[in-house]
Amino acid sequence: MNRDSRHRGERVLGDILMEGLHIWVTCRNCRHRASLSPLGLAKRLGYDRALGALRRHLRCSKCGERMVDLRLIEPERR
Repeated sequence: MNRDSRHRGERVLGDILMEGLHIWVTCRNCRHRASLSPLGLAKRLGYDRALGALRRHLRCSKCGERMVDLRLIEPERR
């Protein structure tokens, strides 16, 4: 999948899905962590959604904070 030029070379959900990576999210407030499905996110938000833009849509399920850190990991490296 080609990267969308609108996102200035940022990685997009489709790229991450094709690379077989997982998205690991950590809340900056309470440190709650969760793994997100790139496929589920891509189906809802679009395969061309840039990771930078993804942060605006995320909220901690424990404390409700919107400030999160995203990390891409290989499935066996959790």
